[in-house]
Amino acid sequence: MNAVRFLSFRETLDAGIGIFSERFQSRDFLTDEFPAIVQGDRLLSKIIFKSNHLNYNFFQVTGFYNQLNIEFIHSLDEVRNFIIVFNEFRYFKNIGNRLNWANRLRIGIATNDSNPFAPFVLDSYLNIRGVGNRVDRGTGSLVINSELRYTLFDGKKLAGQGVGFIDFGSWRKPGGDFDDFSKSENMRAFSGLVVRLIYKRAFDTMLRIDYGYDYDKNAGWIIGIGQYF
Repeated sequence: MNAVRFLSFRETLDAGIGIFSERFQSRDFLTDEFPAIVQGDRLLSKIIFKSNHLNYNFFQVTGFYNQLNIEFIHSLDEVRNFIIVFNEFRYFKNIGNRLNWANRLRIGIATNDSNPFAPFVLDSYLNIRGVGNRVDRGTGSLVINSELRYTLFDGKKLAGQGVGFIDFGSWRKPGGDFDDFSKSENMRAFSGLVVRLIYKRAFDTMLRIDYGYDYDKNAGWIIGIGQYF
């Protein structure tokens, strides 16, 4: 069940509640206590506050956007509660006629349980381009993405962008300390280039090809639809 209240033209408050059940198949490397920790019936309640001050001129974006998520998960089988707080801030600015500067800051923290299903995932498609698919998980996350989007051509129906980016993130390990954010083994930094082919007749319809590379000579390609953020 979900309800939305419009506080203003650009601000909304979203509240919801729901019941769900988790069931997992154990493997040999898991302990006998593991299923009791992560399985069972859950009650989820959440609040989401959105502040949208973005202005669109086709694929050019200016302004800022902020979204705050607070989720409380209560176990119906035993007293084992879980809280997730997550905030995402985006800022966009035009520099001249062809350059669009895009930035995203994502900060999250959760109950610090030591289990393999921590909520914040290190993944090429979500936060760090080039790092791989679901490389790691954590109970805390700090991610910064920055792009310079340059318009290569702009026709009536099609447009193209060349993009340079830097992605940086740090994670707190499940059961770890806040000091984990400052440890080099928990940090990831990738830079790279992107090509985007944009169809202007439909909103956010584009083919995106990203290539990310870090200084440990790790690299990866990501193909997607729409802007990365």
